[in-house]
Amino acid sequence: MEYKLQPSPALTLRSLGGVLEFLVCFGVTPNDVIIEYTQTIGRPEIPPYWSLGLHESTLARDAEQTLDAHRKAAIPLDVLHVRSQEHDGEWDVTVMRYALAKAIKSLHLAGGHAMVSLKPYIRVDADDEIVRSVYQDGLWKDIFVKWPAVYGNSTDIVPDTLGPSSTLFGYDSSKRLVAFVDFFQPIAGEWWEAWLNQLRKQIPWDGFVLEDNEPAALTSKSETTVGLVCPKNSTLESPKYSPSAVDVWNSKEATNLLSDETICMVALHKIENATYRHYDVHNIYGHSQAVSTKNAIWKLTGKRGFLISDSSFAGTGTVAGAWFKTSLKESVPTAIRQSIISALEFNLFGMTAAGGSAEVFPVNASDCIKWQVFTTFHILAKSVVTSCSMDSNTASFAPVRKAIDTRFLLLPYLYTLFFHGLMEGEAIYRPLFFEYGTKLHNRNVLDIDDQFFWGSGVMFAPSLENNPTRSVYFPHDTFYQIDSGMKIVGDTRRKPVDMPENQMAVFLRAGYIIPTQPRLGAMSTSAARRNPFSLLIALHEHSDGSAVANGNLFWDDGESLDTVEKRDYMSWVIFNKWQEGNFSRSLLDYDVERNLIKNLTDNLTFGSLVVYGFDCSESPGITLRLDGRPLTMDRDNYSLHFEQEHKLLTIKLTVPFSQSFKLEIIAPVTRA
Repeated sequence: MEYKLQPSPALTLRSLGGVLEFLVCFGVTPNDVIIEYTQTIGRPEIPPYWSLGLHESTLARDAEQTLDAHRKAAIPLDVLHVRSQEHDGEWDVTVMRYALAKAIKSLHLAGGHAMVSLKPYIRVDADDEIVRSVYQDGLWKDIFVKWPAVYGNSTDIVPDTLGPSSTLFGYDSSKRLVAFVDFFQPIAGEWWEAWLNQLRKQIPWDGFVLEDNEPAALTSKSETTVGLVCPKNSTLESPKYSPSAVDVWNSKEATNLLSDETICMVALHKIENATYRHYDVHNIYGHSQAVSTKNAIWKLTGKRGFLISDSSFAGTGTVAGAWFKTSLKESVPTAIRQSIISALEFNLFGMTAAGGSAEVFPVNASDCIKWQVFTTFHILAKSVVTSCSMDSNTASFAPVRKAIDTRFLLLPYLYTLFFHGLMEGEAIYRPLFFEYGTKLHNRNVLDIDDQFFWGSGVMFAPSLENNPTRSVYFPHDTFYQIDSGMKIVGDTRRKPVDMPENQMAVFLRAGYIIPTQPRLGAMSTSAARRNPFSLLIALHEHSDGSAVANGNLFWDDGESLDTVEKRDYMSWVIFNKWQEGNFSRSLLDYDVERNLIKNLTDNLTFGSLVVYGFDCSESPGITLRLDGRPLTMDRDNYSLHFEQEHKLLTIKLTVPFSQSFKLEIIAPVTRA
């Protein structure tokens, strides 16, 4: 089926046939529509905390060098994606095991995690004895995709692709025969779990990257070249109307069949007691592999694990994340805009754990740094330290370090957004029009493709050109620059903002409290989780001089299953400010709603509070009360600093993270 948007506005659908069922989601706001949609397809999962650190992809044989490159650059690395090089015969377990043993051990000791690439098939003539044994077990259990019986003696297919019991054999990219797993069968899921368990004994994986699970297959026009040849006389392969996607994805060996670059449409799958053609289930094949793999991860590890899937369908976001590719051939600013749109689209369809990956990297170091800084603020962040021409020893690399520090700082807030995504179904990576409708803002808000939000509280504007300033659209609201504390009152127009070269401008939205945790040199999220927390309080002022901000925090052990269902988490926080005579009184009410994870939180503390937009005439007159008790700097070892120009109050005070408290701030104000 194809669709095309018309300017009316209207939507044109073209289908090859079948029954069309429409589910229309309504809502007052765009976010309301997403909430209703995810309620139908399934709410996105809360990923393990470590998956929100930096990812890097490498060949198995280069794993150790990739780790060394990050160590030398002092860049944290949480997730190493290890892929095989089929052309070199490296796909088999034995070769990968020897190449990875030292690297994964080193990665785990540093708090990192390994994800191994998996295909939806298994080699039928593998060099490794383990793989051959697993394949034979699959034949015995009858869990592979099959040819219809009519092709048993047919000349329409290549004889080599007809395996035992009519098993359909395809070819991988190294032109070796493979059998495709029929993930729709429950017994296939059990076989897949046993295979992953066998693999774990060889390679201590923490998750997987499911590649080529569209499924992709090497196809051919004839028997003279290696590839899967599908019957051309079938109406399933050559329908009367050919979708445009066939032309888009055609290879040099294209046959103009629906099965180009994939397995034959006539191939058979078993679902319960019925038999279906691949034509009927092609779009959900990758989804079925993702579900089987995630179930296996849960059973084998007892933890969430993490999964990336090349192919996705409605609901895949409940078990997997995704990388989307962006071409950098034209220009980095164009690629950034395209990547923002892709990220927004994935979030619109319930795939919140998504991040951008470049297809072709620029040769210019400045462009590499600009791209790395930008992608650091996708929901999933990929490091390009070993892929792009950057020198980490130069001053020009400073924006990358700052971007990584800022991402780590905001991870508690980002993790909390995943909790809300699970509970309410809200999008995490949002366009501006999600937060600001056209009734109160001009329609230009619909066209903003160079800015985005994390949730409702933090807005990002990436560097596009190498200029000292950039134009940023500010809705009718109040914002604070995260670094300087400068207050910006929006009026639905663009304003020039100072933009150091290749940096990301980050703005806090008034009325929100953002929980943070600084990196402090940590080389993994595991280490950073032990650092003191901080609260960034962006005040929303009322006309009567009062101000308010609200926020909450979700915190668990970062990897256990069902922590929400078991209530193994904690949440909070409200900040109110009002004026009494010549003084303002502010109350930070930190309420630990529940805490069944005291063993994880007892050693954690808050180290500082930063209040944006705090009105005060002189900082020496500020006094603090903790749970009604006056604090003194000598006895309670706290300090405060007030920056008058931008009205930024910073309080450094150690308070237990796991206990409720009320902090009162009394400050002199200038009367009008």
